[in-house]
Amino acid sequence: MNELFSTAQAAEYLGLTVEAIKYHLRRGHLKPQKVGNSHVYTKLELSRFQRTRRPRGRPFGSKNRFPRKRKGESVAEQPPQATEAGSVA
Repeated sequence: MNELFSTAQAAEYLGLTVEAIKYHLRRGHLKPQKVGNSHVYTKLELSRFQRTRRPRGRPFGSKNRFPRKRKGESVAEQPPQATEAGSVA
């Protein structure tokens, strides 16, 4: 039989807070079993959640590919431009 985890144990197992577990429960990302008046999570369900969970932070894209220039910083040196003949200027 699968090992069962309480909400607090599931949070510790996943490295999340209890509030984050409750958030994912409300959103339908976690599917607990009801035992009496509380929710329990199987190890299989927690590992499924861990595999399918999106990584934290902003997704990598064109808007955050390059770091922002801070006030007072100089512009980074531009790489050499190729001329028509193919040589570097």
